Amino acid sequence: MKKFTFSLTFIIATHIAMAQLATRYQFDNSPPILKECTQLGKPIDSLFAPVANSIFVITNQYNADTLIATCLLWGEVDKEHLKFNTTKQLVNYKSNNCASFKESGTKNEIKDSVKLQDSLELKDVVEYRLYFYIPKTYLEKLAKPVYPTGWYNTRFNIGAQTLPFKIRLKQFDFAKEVNIGTSFGLGIRTHAIKENVLNIVGNISISSTDLDSSIAPKLKSSESIKSLSLLTVGVGIIYQTNGVQISAMVGKDYLNRTNNDRFDWAYQKKLWIGFGVGFNIYSTTKLQKEATAQTQK
Repeated sequence: MKKFTFSLTFIIATHIAMAQLATRYQFDNSPPILKECTQLGKPIDSLFAPVANSIFVITNQYNADTLIATCLLWGEVDKEHLKFNTTKQLVNYKSNNCASFKESGTKNEIKDSVKLQDSLELKDVVEYRLYFYIPKTYLEKLAKPVYPTGWYNTRFNIGAQTLPFKIRLKQFDFAKEVNIGTSFGLGIRTHAIKENVLNIVGNISISSTDLDSSIAPKLKSSESIKSLSLLTVGVGIIYQTNGVQISAMVGKDYLNRTNNDRFDWAYQKKLWIGFGVGFNIYSTTKLQKEATAQTQK
């Protein structure tokens, strides 16, 4: 059982770590001119002007300062074929993914044989596609990392969270205490370039509340208790965009058994819903910088 637990933990950690590594980069509206090469880095006497906002996939490292990359495929890929459903896909494929017109023989025949609504076998796509040198400085200054989205890019997330607005459903009353605690869970990237992340989290916090006879029947009407400690637990979602987080949570509060027996608190273990804001201890930006640095080593 211990071996299984360790293996499962290792697989999850590896998946989360690998998901953060950026192997794709998008150039802006003015991409640089690139030099063509083979998949293994042998130079080809040809220059290439990428289309605006083109995305390149890093495939290899040529030397300490230069990477080898290929343009993201234009077209739709299934198990065995690359298909073209529009004229734009066809034109972009011929311009960005297929061997140069300067080449003769089979490569040129493959390029000229592609027609609208046609498809190519993936083995031919792999054999005849274009590769380019990309200096690391181009990626640092002219490109943005492109990350997988959805479940393909998840990470364990720890943060600090506050819930200034908490509604107790039993009497639909606003809670007076403010919770500041720790949230933890999985962050799922929802945008390939922007820092948009949906976090599914749990929350544990310590807060304090005041009691009077209206919510603690065992107190006399003239009595009140100040700053009684509570344990709060909850689950919910936090949506993060550009470093700002908006959260929606549901949970319960707990007095310890001695105090609850003493005061009979009306909201003990009763459901509440909360809304608030928070910030990351280990931010997405930091993860991106680390991932980019690892990719470019």
